[in-house]
Amino acid sequence: MCGAISDHSHFKSDIQCNAYIRLMLENALLMVITAGFAYPATQIRKRRFLIAATRVYYQPD
Repeated sequence: MCGAISDHSHFKSDIQCNAYIRLMLENALLMVITAGFAYPATQIRKRRFLIAATRVYYQPD
C-alpha cells in the first residue's frame, strides 16, 4: 500500500495479513478473558503493529 503526503514525501505500509489477523484474534481473546478491561492494551498493541509496518520516505529538493 503506497500513498503520497506531498510531492516530496510518501509512505509505504508492509502489513502482512496473517500477522494482522493473528493480532486481532489475540486482542479479541484478551477482551473476552478480561471482560473488556484490556481494551486500552489492545489499542496500544494494534497501533504499535501498524506503526512498525509503516515507513515514511522524505526526499528534499
